[in-house]
Amino acid sequence: MRFRHLILAATLACTPEPAVQTDQLVRVMAEAWMFKKYPMREAAARFEANHPGVRVELIKSPDGSPTRLLVSMMSNRSDFDLFFGTVENTVAMWGARDLLIPWNDISEGRPKLQRDAFIPVFYDLNRFGTKQFGIPISAELNLFSVNKHFAREAGLLDSDDNVIPARTWDDVFDYARRMTRRDDEGNIKTVGLSLNWTNCSTVLYAAIKAEQGRIVNPNSALPDIHADEVRRLLTLTAQGAAEGITTLAAMSDVNEPRSDLKAGLVAMILTSHSRYIEAQETLGPNSTTIMSVPGRSGGVTGDTRSAVIPRNSQAIDLAIAFTQEELLAPYFSRFAWEKYGKLPCALDVFDTLKEPEAHILAKLSEQSDPDPKFRDDLPMVDAVRRNVQSFLSGQMELDPMLARLEQELSDLNLSDIREHFSSH
Repeated sequence: MRFRHLILAATLACTPEPAVQTDQLVRVMAEAWMFKKYPMREAAARFEANHPGVRVELIKSPDGSPTRLLVSMMSNRSDFDLFFGTVENTVAMWGARDLLIPWNDISEGRPKLQRDAFIPVFYDLNRFGTKQFGIPISAELNLFSVNKHFAREAGLLDSDDNVIPARTWDDVFDYARRMTRRDDEGNIKTVGLSLNWTNCSTVLYAAIKAEQGRIVNPNSALPDIHADEVRRLLTLTAQGAAEGITTLAAMSDVNEPRSDLKAGLVAMILTSHSRYIEAQETLGPNSTTIMSVPGRSGGVTGDTRSAVIPRNSQAIDLAIAFTQEELLAPYFSRFAWEKYGKLPCALDVFDTLKEPEAHILAKLSEQSDPDPKFRDDLPMVDAVRRNVQSFLSGQMELDPMLARLEQELSDLNLSDIREHFSSH
């Protein structure tokens, strides 16, 4: 543990010097998939039209971008002026080394960038200690997306045509059983349930958070993988796969739940909530909706797509202006919501949304505490995936698998990176 602290202290001491400013070019980097689901090119064109002489260079982030860009910034190279992406764990990595400009230093005198302008819980997800490192543009929560046609046939809608929430994991798999459709020869046409078993930690943590309101067991200081809801979920999944009411295809294809929901091949999935709107592109308006993960606390897990500015940005003022004028503009986040279900975080946009699901998402978020940002997040995610998939594929029994996973997790540093910022 002391060795880890020495490394952190050394990297904190290597703060890069500010780069030379330019008022002619701003380089905006985003994750590759975002170029489809956000109007990035329109934003660049609009900004250039409103700022004659300025050029916006759009860049897709490279594979392994958190670490690769970290090395670049620590070497005082500037690969981008503004980064837009899924950044909360990345923020922890970059911010701990003082490589980002806190928005606290920027938002004074700019009400549109201040906390009161946002759904508070999403703004706070990018707060580390007293430093606000990211401005949230949109958010995604981990919930069920449900095909209402199959739910209606199975008698799972109330008198207002809303899905009756499942109270337990047994209910969830009963729903899956009732919505599984077979032909006259007994062959499955529509499977009832698909869970995102590519990202096993996302599924398990959603179950723990919904029941307990937290992910970490206060006694072990590790994710509570031995919780009753985890055991029940995994047991029911194995049984359901043998019965044919759920599928394990997502163990090898992260896009399987979304693709099968859109194609009508699965009735219900658990992954990002945004899949429910994406499915309406093929299934039609009001054909899908969301359902909460069962649990007594009602807690929900999720993250934001946020904007951050590196200290070695060569166009800080333009990066700020691009965030304020384009990323936070109603057209930008409304496009992402209406076509792809990305929930706007800015209140001036959110308050215009008519869909009841949007307000359900906000309510669930507000009653949930922020999740920890684990220092060894990547090896933790890998450990959960390897072990859970070994159980689901029949290679290990449940108890030995959980014991091995707990040992692997105990060997990692799973303290919350926010503890570093609160102590500085």
